[in-house]
Amino acid sequence: MWNSVAIAAIQRAGSTIADTPASLSRAIGKTAQLLTRQRGTRRFDYLADPVARAGYLAGYLVPNGMRLQHLIDREQPFAVAPRRVLDLGAGPLSATIGLLLSTAGHQVREVVALDTCEKAMRDGTAVLREIAPQVEVTLVTASAVGRRARLPDGPFQAVLIANLLSEIKGSRESIARHVREMVVASVQRCSGDGCVLLLEPGTRVAARNLMQVRDEIDPATTAILAPCTGADRCPLLGRNAWCHASHPVNVPGPIARLRCAAGLTGLELSYSYLALAPQPRPVTRDRARLISDVMADRKRRLRYVCTADGLATLEWTDGDAVGDLALARRGDSVPRSLARAWMSPPPRTGRDRGQRGPATRGRRR
Repeated sequence: MWNSVAIAAIQRAGSTIADTPASLSRAIGKTAQLLTRQRGTRRFDYLADPVARAGYLAGYLVPNGMRLQHLIDREQPFAVAPRRVLDLGAGPLSATIGLLLSTAGHQVREVVALDTCEKAMRDGTAVLREIAPQVEVTLVTASAVGRRARLPDGPFQAVLIANLLSEIKGSRESIARHVREMVVASVQRCSGDGCVLLLEPGTRVAARNLMQVRDEIDPATTAILAPCTGADRCPLLGRNAWCHASHPVNVPGPIARLRCAAGLTGLELSYSYLALAPQPRPVTRDRARLISDVMADRKRRLRYVCTADGLATLEWTDGDAVGDLALARRGDSVPRSLARAWMSPPPRTGRDRGQRGPATRGRRR
């Protein structure tokens, strides 16, 4: 089905600029610059530019949709299959399309998409029609944050907030306030069996922003379904580390070729996220979240894990039968009973040791 989405997205991108592989690859390259090196100076309405929008449609709609699909299929955050969906900061509806192609998307009947760029939403709606023509789509041209925010009335079984936090401008204090208000309003619009999904890139800055949002959530009104496993506070906030998932992915060939021509080689589904729900909602405490890759230390193998009791280190040797502890990807969860069998005290911070602590090992971003 993603092949159908890819073809529709490329065709829609081609309708906004000259429809040649070279022009689409150049557009993807421009959009990549806006999303990375120029992210601090880009305008909030950058998708109003036809070239940037074409680059997003051809190079980013499918990968971003696949991220949300992967998250939903892995975490199964919905108590019931969503029927009514609210997509905040929808852009070209990549999050909605990811939900529709997930295991939870078969019951969706209505989508309300909200964004400041109507053209991007219309482009995304055209792509969505190729895979789900029966879904009713309502477009709302408005902001999801700030004083002018006016969110549609609920209830919704799914509220999607994908790649929006990094678009908010202002001081750190004002951004934090706007995000809190948006999260509270989103949870209020959820049905009792609904879920709010916040999805951001798997970068240090984006992930730590979500970790801060997590610690400011009122547990009396909101349940944290994932990635957290029951700890009262995020144990990584006090460390130079960030919580994210990372999985390899194969995007459809037409998208991969255009991205490669634009200099974007290889792709991993690296993302950070929060899954929230209105209280009361049972939260599992019998799982442990793997928050690092496997690290080699002579004959030992080490891995960091987050549990209801906080941060811990898993330790084993090559001859030990640890099963999923060695094979699972960063961000996966495993039974807490399995993790406990190989658990040692949590790693010390750099402050404790007078140097950078082990929880900070890994690639710098």
